[in-house]
Amino acid sequence: MEKRKLDIIALLFSFFLLVSMSSVVFAQEKNWVEVADFSQNRPFFGNTDSFTIEHSEWRIRWEYEKTLGNLTAFMFEVRVAETNQLIGNWNNSGKIDITQGIFNITEYDGEFYLWIGTNGSHTVIVEQNLNALPEFSSWLIISIFLVGPLALVILKKKITK
Repeated sequence: MEKRKLDIIALLFSFFLLVSMSSVVFAQEKNWVEVADFSQNRPFFGNTDSFTIEHSEWRIRWEYEKTLGNLTAFMFEVRVAETNQLIGNWNNSGKIDITQGIFNITEYDGEFYLWIGTNGSHTVIVEQNLNALPEFSSWLIISIFLVGPLALVILKKKITK
């Protein structure tokens, strides 16, 4: 009888975790807001103005026109404003057919700037997810929900022995 109670408790706990998972907010398009727009209709090589990110999940939407065909260059770097630390970068070297994309960044907030290099028109928009929790990343929340039931099953097996 005691084993049956533990099975029911484990099942109810797993069901509770599964149901509560629906309340976790994942990045939907309506959650993203524009922080900065560095689009230009001309070549540009240099640093942008700095911008502030207040949430732990943000992205850079980018697009460029192949104004010089396969000779068109497009690249950017994301750097911390205070230290110039490189956070990430993208360039079209060897990827000439890719003319737009989204560069996702997590676990960083604060003041940043971009270095952009392109010999054509380009769109570069920085956005942040307003529903991202600054303290927790989405992978941590998902991990908790996956490990919780597993830990409960292991605990149950140890108790029944």
